Amino acid sequence: RILAKLEYLNPGFSKKDRIAKQIILDAKDSGELKDGQTVVELTSGNTGTGLAIVCGVLGHPFVAVMSAGNSVERARMMKALGARVEIVPQSRDKPGKVSGKDIEMLEQRTQELVDELGAFRG
Repeated sequence: RILAKLEYLNPGFSKKDRIAKQIILDAKDSGELKDGQTVVELTSGNTGTGLAIVCGVLGHPFVAVMSAGNSVERARMMKALGARVEIVPQSRDKPGKVSGKDIEMLEQRTQELVDELGAFRG
């Protein structure tokens, strides 16, 4: 008997879809995430795509916070799935690559959005 997980059959074609679903369901079950509340997450793509799908299905606006050094295609995909995508400009440390300074800037913008929107951090 052979069993296989075919992650490419998930809606976003990634194992991160299951993670995204569980994050949202756990937050709803614990009361941390209210009906219709916005979800904000710092992402480079796969988890964000999964969250965009899950949030869209469950009625939660989703904001993905990404570095300008991340894939433009993933940002487009999340937008196509209904997400608002916030692109944070890169620091001058390592243009074209996401540096530690970039991560700090992403964390700061993510927290600002959580506070501004009264959002749940994914």
